[in-house]
Amino acid sequence: MTTESCPPTREELLRGLAERGMRITFVTGRMFRSAMRFADRVPLGAPVVAYNGAMIVDQMGITWYHDPIPADTSLEVLRFFKSLGVYVQAYRDEELLVEEASSTRARYYTELSGVSPLEMGEALFDEPFASTKILAVEEDSSRLGRIIKEAASRFPDLEFYTSKGHFLEVMRRGVNKGSSLEMLCLLLGLQPQEVLVMGDGDNDRHMLSRFPTSVAVASASKGAKEAARFHVPEGIDPVSWIADNLLFPHDRCPLEVP
Repeated sequence: MTTESCPPTREELLRGLAERGMRITFVTGRMFRSAMRFADRVPLGAPVVAYNGAMIVDQMGITWYHDPIPADTSLEVLRFFKSLGVYVQAYRDEELLVEEASSTRARYYTELSGVSPLEMGEALFDEPFASTKILAVEEDSSRLGRIIKEAASRFPDLEFYTSKGHFLEVMRRGVNKGSSLEMLCLLLGLQPQEVLVMGDGDNDRHMLSRFPTSVAVASASKGAKEAARFHVPEGIDPVSWIADNLLFPHDRCPLEVP
């Protein structure tokens, strides 16, 4: 059966690309163990860039790189969001740390990530620790914009990215998906022109702008689309579009499905 008679699933497309020698991995804002929930669906061939670039971990769970927010700064940031009445969570040693696990937003994130949180109570705002990243949640976009402006002024050594429209990702300045993927490529002996990246959020901007073959999916944010060189049209699976238009543009049926 060929792609003409029955379009392959995304998992089948990815397996076909891996069989052609392409190394596939995740570059994600998720925790490593949250990303690995999808490892059985994607044939990973390289370490995972997790936490928006703050950590690189291979499939054996060995950390290649980790650049968390320093302990004292993490505590200040957590207290800052708490003072504004904004939900906030932290990450330490692959644990998701929340004030109250039963809160609506903690339960929402648990469902999204597949990771059960560790309830810290007030200790989340009392005990300094280095957090791999910090995530705040604010649904009011206008208020989120004001919070970002105030936070950026108060914490000049940090960077603030939005994702999913209402997540505010807090990282050390200079830590992002683009810089960490460049580091991974250097460790693997790959040149930027040998890499294809795909993204959809504002936290993908650095990565999409640094690699010449960068693709924004149809539902991507404005920032992601501005940073990417290529855009996937509406209604088309992005992996299929990439295979047909960028990887094998001269092959009529590049990937056979048994």
